[in-house]
Amino acid sequence: MQGLKLNLLYSTHKYYEAEKIADILSCEKNLPWEAAYALAEFYARTLRFDDAQDIIDRYQDTDELSEKCFEKLDSNNRCYQKCYEEKGRGYLPRESENIKLYIEFMESMGYEIQSVPQRESLQDNRPPKIKKEDYPKTDFVDVPKSDTFVVYDLETTGLNSEFHAVIQIGAVKVVDGVVDESQTFEELVNPKYSKVSVSDNITKITGITDEEVKNARQV
Repeated sequence: MQGLKLNLLYSTHKYYEAEKIADILSCEKNLPWEAAYALAEFYARTLRFDDAQDIIDRYQDTDELSEKCFEKLDSNNRCYQKCYEEKGRGYLPRESENIKLYIEFMESMGYEIQSVPQRESLQDNRPPKIKKEDYPKTDFVDVPKSDTFVVYDLETTGLNSEFHAVIQIGAVKVVDGVVDESQTFEELVNPKYSKVSVSDNITKITGITDEEVKNARQV
């Protein structure tokens, strides 16, 4: 509960109250790893990198889930520390948060924080917005409708057409809105260069096997 309370106080910019909870947690020898994570994250975001690292090293091997969480936090802590040492600022809240309160809190603990220019200053260089009624006119070309066309069907090695290779091409011609069964096309394709085999799921759906496409022509 204390870990959740620490996160809540920090996320609502109540830094001084969060610091009191952190003091309580830091006195405990054996914390639940979730509370230890919250404390380490709080220390990392308030520039106490060594304290954060000490907690990370002690609790990161609690279980598989904690190991993954602390691994990410370990990376963030090192990144914050490097940024602070090189540029004078470590973690900074997003612009949507109250940066001013954060900087005041950090300065009260003796840390000097360099803020960053607000993005709003970039808006001066942006062109003015165009009202919808002032949009440029577009000339549309009316293409005559046709009831005669060709329908294509592609089968692939998997369910993602963006990444999986074509293994069959099928086509049928529709004349005056009616399927002309005399004008059809169907051929297997060898997906050799994709280095991806036909999945079992695709074989169940289409009946096409990996062995069949190996002897087919390549696109």
